[in-house]
Amino acid sequence: MIKALHSFRTSMMLLAMTLLTQMGWGQVTLPHSDPLNYTVGQSLTAQAGWTLINTATSDMLISSGNLSYTGLASSSGNKVLFVSSGEDAAKSFTQQTSGTVYFSFLLNVTSLGALNSTGGYFAALNEGSTSNYGASVWTRLNGANYDIGINPRTTAANTVWSSSATSLNTTVFIVISYQLVSGIGNDIVKIWINPTPGSSEPSATLSATNTGGTDLANLNRVLLRQDGSTATPSVEMDEFRIGTSWA
Repeated sequence: MIKALHSFRTSMMLLAMTLLTQMGWGQVTLPHSDPLNYTVGQSLTAQAGWTLINTATSDMLISSGNLSYTGLASSSGNKVLFVSSGEDAAKSFTQQTSGTVYFSFLLNVTSLGALNSTGGYFAALNEGSTSNYGASVWTRLNGANYDIGINPRTTAANTVWSSSATSLNTTVFIVISYQLVSGIGNDIVKIWINPTPGSSEPSATLSATNTGGTDLANLNRVLLRQDGSTATPSVEMDEFRIGTSWA
């Protein structure tokens, strides 16, 4: 009887672990690198470690080839592409309740589509499993090109924008950070656009303090988001890195 009960419990534990892996609920430890070495044509949210967090049916698809940037380690695997509205994806990491979390990636906007001058955000850091996001990364229309912005949370009016436009079909190296500061309404977000790889942490391209909203209590996921036709252009992303230091 005891042996049978032990066997049953073991089987249930193995089943639970399998389901967690299949559904992408496992947390990764930091620092973490994801070169998107997944099967072409599959949805990002079908990959281990990634989770679908809305009810949309339009996938973020793994696409062949990769993005690269001079000075970074050679890219491997593939890339993810998405546009307009559709599924949102998240990847969980060990929860941080103090200090600073960094998230870097390579970005290539291939088409503006119906992107407007208000724009929207396509990436962010996340508090727990809530819909509270911070250090959100935005794009907006700027003539035939686009601007890149950073926002402490997600209110459009609080976005700080780059002073020069970025051209289509240009690979951009982006680093963002969210600093959990003791106190209320004072967390700090930063973005670096094309920093020199391998150097010590330089001054940020843009920064903002969360004076107009509630700070995040913790950080434990990165978010990729498809907002809508006027907010999300055609995006390629690759070479994700998450950590608690600039290095």
